[in-house]
Amino acid sequence: MSYYNKEVKLFEKGNLNAIRCFADIFCKTLNSVYESEGKSFQLFKVLDAGKYYALHFEYNRVENEPITETSENLEEYINQIIPTRNETQPRNHIQRIMKAYGKDCIILAKPKQLRYWLPSIALRDADESFADYIKARYHHNA
Repeated sequence: MSYYNKEVKLFEKGNLNAIRCFADIFCKTLNSVYESEGKSFQLFKVLDAGKYYALHFEYNRVENEPITETSENLEEYINQIIPTRNETQPRNHIQRIMKAYGKDCIILAKPKQLRYWLPSIALRDADESFADYIKARYHHNA
């Protein structure tokens, strides 16, 4: 297989197997630090949002079978799951990749292209989530 063929596959749509593999690595990486007292990060839902997949992770004790559903309004879904505490609080809208953190949950939304859902990207995203949690704790305690 030539380099060109590999590159073309990265721009193809990721399938649910790739998404589940990504989620498994993402959760295992986060849980290597955050798993405690029976609570762990788990994939709760895969949301097909048009040009994006959104993965909803929950930090809880209950093991569940992830749900797959379709939604055209990703922002509405996120606002239902992670309501804004203060209407004057600024909201970020990111076109390509979005991470939303709530109490005991994370939502990652990215384009459907396979290149966003590779195992190596799951490690990078988990690492960035560690950094985001540390920053949030630092700002919260400051």
